[in-house]
Amino acid sequence: MEEIINELKIRKLLDGNPDLQITFTSDAFGSMPQDRILLQRVREELNGKCFKWLAQIDLASLNDESFLELINSVGDVKLIIGVESPFRDGLSLEKKGIMGINPIDIFEKIKKFSNIKIRLLLMLGFDFEPADAFEQMLSFIQHIQPDGVYISILTPFPGTKINEQLETQKRIFERDWMYYDTRHLVFERWFKRNENQYGVMKRDEFMAGFKLLIKESESEIKKWSRFNIESKVL
Repeated sequence: MEEIINELKIRKLLDGNPDLQITFTSDAFGSMPQDRILLQRVREELNGKCFKWLAQIDLASLNDESFLELINSVGDVKLIIGVESPFRDGLSLEKKGIMGINPIDIFEKIKKFSNIKIRLLLMLGFDFEPADAFEQMLSFIQHIQPDGVYISILTPFPGTKINEQLETQKRIFERDWMYYDTRHLVFERWFKRNENQYGVMKRDEFMAGFKLLIKESESEIKKWSRFNIESKVL
């Protein structure tokens, strides 16, 4: 721990320079006890000086209000939060351990802390999404009111579980790696009509809906984002 603090001092990152920002590279900062100890030590060293930092953090860690208070007390922070999908029941079938965590409730807690800025990570293209997924995702963003959003498209990279599933179902129609950038649909997109039936959305229809969602989300975020640079939807 002291080695990290000494390194920050050597790099003059604890001197209060407003032009510098430190990034914690863990993809789940806050999930380990030492992360909290580190923030406490940084706060002691800063003694009220300016400190800008960025970290990616999971929802479970943010469910702890005492941790939010600690984060808020350590300079100005941008938190990258991967919610993935507002359709939690469906997502829970893909990822274990997320049930019982309501993102909207957590973001309501975060709004009370003025030094915490949020960039939300969302993804579209799951089979469990309803036909009106674009509209519901926009509504979700309006409820959350993040300072910025990155919306990606589910992409079946080789070696992943989703790639294996879609290959088995013969749904991948694009093999040009140029389009494997999370910004293009490369497989036949299904959506859930009801408990036992799926519909198919054409590629052009999906991409039109995706682009409209980006545009409308950006327009909405500008209404409440505290920082113009963060209001861009990517």
